[in-house]
Order: sequence, then C-alpha cells, then structure tokens
Amino acid sequence: MFLLKREVPEETGYDLLVAGGGPAGYSAAVSAARLGAKVLLAESCGCLGGMATGGLVTRLDTTSDGRRMVVGGVMREVIEQLYRRGMIASYYPFSRFTCEQGRYTPFDPEGMKLVLDALCREAGVEVRFFTRVIDVDRKSPSELGGVVLSNVEGYRCVRARTYIDATGDAVLAHLSGAACWEAGTPECPGIMPPNLCAMFSGIPWDTVEMSDKDPALHREMLQKALADGFFSQPDPMIPGIARNCGESGGMNAGHLFGTDALSCRSLSEGMRKGRLQVQEYAAYYRKYLPGFENIRLMATGNLLGVRESRRVAGEETLTYEDYQSRRKFNNQIGIYCKEIDIHPYSLLDREAFEKENLGRGAEDFLQPGESYGLPYGILIPKGFQNLWVAGRCASSDRKVNSAIRVQPAAAVLGQAAGSAAYLAAKRGYAAAELPVDELRELLRAQNAVVD
Repeated sequence: MFLLKREVPEETGYDLLVAGGGPAGYSAAVSAARLGAKVLLAESCGCLGGMATGGLVTRLDTTSDGRRMVVGGVMREVIEQLYRRGMIASYYPFSRFTCEQGRYTPFDPEGMKLVLDALCREAGVEVRFFTRVIDVDRKSPSELGGVVLSNVEGYRCVRARTYIDATGDAVLAHLSGAACWEAGTPECPGIMPPNLCAMFSGIPWDTVEMSDKDPALHREMLQKALADGFFSQPDPMIPGIARNCGESGGMNAGHLFGTDALSCRSLSEGMRKGRLQVQEYAAYYRKYLPGFENIRLMATGNLLGVRESRRVAGEETLTYEDYQSRRKFNNQIGIYCKEIDIHPYSLLDREAFEKENLGRGAEDFLQPGESYGLPYGILIPKGFQNLWVAGRCASSDRKVNSAIRVQPAAAVLGQAAGSAAYLAAKRGYAAAELPVDELRELLRAQNAVVD
C-alpha cells in the first residue's frame, strides 16, 4: 500500500460545486447560478452535454406524455434554442416534442455543445473542463467540507457550501461514504450492458427503406443476417440508424455484455469491443439493407453509453410500484413519462428476454396523458446534509431507473437539485429539512413542470 501525502491548495467562496456536466449537471448549475449562487461545474471531458455530445446519443428521449410537454425548465429551453438555431431538423414540427407521446428529439451534437456553453456562460457558471473529482474532505459523517479535484494544474480542494453529484456513476457520493447499490453485486445481480454509439453519413434519406420507416424490412433482414451467421455476437436487438439533424444518422446498436462501468479495465475493453461492433453493424447495413450501401462512419462516441452502474440509497426510493400506479407525491419536484426500458443482461432471444425480465402487463405501458411523480427525497443520499445527487445515480429501484436514466429526466432532477442547493446555501437548511413547498414554487417560477 502506497501512502500519498501532499499539501493541496484550497479554493473557497463557492455556494455550490457540481460534479459532472451532463444534463443533470448543467441543469443544476444553470438553475442555481441564475438564482444567484456562485457555482463551479467540474466536467471530466472537454465539453458539456455528457452522453448527448461525448457519447453521441444524439436523440433526446421523450418529453411529452402525448398531451403536453412534461419536461420544462432548462431542458425545454435547450430544445427551443436548438430548434431556433436550426440544430434540430426543421422537417420535424415543434409539436413533435410538446404533444406527441414517445417521440425522440434528434439534434446536432456540435450545436448542442455551443448551446450549453452559452447557457452556462450567460448564467455565470464557472466551468472547468478536464477536471475530475478524486476525493472528499468531510466535516462530519453527514456533511462535506470540501472536494478534491484533479486536472492539468494538479490537485485543488474546493470548499463550497453545497455539493451535487451528477457524475452518473455516483462518484462523489460514493467517495463521501453514501450507501449505494452497484450493478453486478449480489444485491443487484447482472449488469444492463452499455453500447457505443456512432454517426454515419452517405444515407439517401429520401429514398432508403430506413428502419424507422419500415421496421418490418429491418426485422426481416436482421433475421436473415442472424440465420446467415453474419454477426460475431448474434444479438437480436438492434434499434438501428436514425436520422439526425441534416444528412447524418446516429447508430445505437450492439450490447457489450458483462462490461462493468465501475471498472476502468472493463470500460477500456468495452470501448475496444464497441468500436469493432460499430464496424460490424455498418457492414450489416451495407450488405443487407437497400440504400445503405454507401454509408460511411463519421465518428464513434468518446464515452461508452452506460445504462447501469451505481445508484444512491436516498431518503426516498422511487419504486416500480410507484411507476405502475402512476403515483404522485406531495413533495414531487417533477414528473416524467418514459416507460420501463430494460435491456437484456445476456444473449437471450427477445421473446425470452421480455418474458423473463419484463413481464410487461397493461400497467407497464403509459397511456396518453399519463406520467409518474419524481419525489424530492430521491435526490438526497440518506443521512447527508449538504449533498444531492441527480441523473442516473438518483435513488430508485432497478426497473424504474431504466425509465428515468435518460437525458430529459436527468435534467428535471438536476434543476431540482440545483434549486434545492441554492435554497440550502442561502437559508442554511439541511437537505432533508428544506421546505419542499418553497422549492416547488421556486421551480414553477423557472417554468419547470412540477405537477
């Protein structure tokens, strides 16, 4: 065991430190800064957006319950700015995102980077790219006194009044000693596999029988390729290539079974395998699907599309039963409308997978106008005074986490966490003692959808 001792420079004066610049992180930071907090946002990559940009997940998940847009606040503002700047394809009417159930929002990832840079700059958020959380300094078992960051300048201990973990993997909460569930342990056996997304050009969208327009053809050709033994991994679940803004298409295909997002070695091997999978699926499209003969790979993601890693055990836990009953909460800070979305844990055929892992009944499918509440307590690691989590690592059980792990839901949770941290820093509240009615009013004033 090597014992490291060194003097670390300290920085003070911040009301809030946010770890992670994905949708949960930037929404938290912008919300708190606009309210008047001095905010530092630490992001490990060189851009904001998380999976939207670094991971090339270039379609925001559903934002409408089929009757109204249930995702407001910062995320709605981002979508409106992208649309106004032509970074969401104009052939989609804006009503697609506000009134249609289960629709995705395809966007230009480079445009997303610019929108988020401007959003944080105008709000007064201090952003530090290429900066990771590596340790914490605790005042007590329930209160953080500082967070140690590492970047090209070395180590810094940043002392703030409040902290938000928006890392996706609950890195800050875990370092702080918060209780967590980890995929792949006896408590949560198996790991929902990630995949590596990619972007392609050379697709004549006006003429090809693309999978989104003709899923029957896609299914037929996929079954033929599987029967031919074309794939090195005979995975029957391939969502396909979907058009982004302009002429490019985004591929979300392949499963990297057994990849552990909490192991650097496993992540590294996953990236290597993921790049090979992208090439194999591209070859499948060229060979089997008419119109895709000349597609060209533009880029693969710099981040692996992790679906499951670590979740915090919070003051409250959102459960599958809450989802099934469309439960609303007195302390809810938002609502969401995505259905359960669990991917197979191993190479089972789709019918067997759905029978074994989903058991989907009528209550699993949301009808137009239906949604479920997101209670405030899922943002607070149990027993902590000045630490919140937002995004994929929020406190929920495995099934409902598969619905709220996506970008719009993460943004809803992030905005609530940022506003809560602002109130706590301003008034001296502990996280679990914060008056939720006041928080809800504060969110409504920011055009968030609370009820």
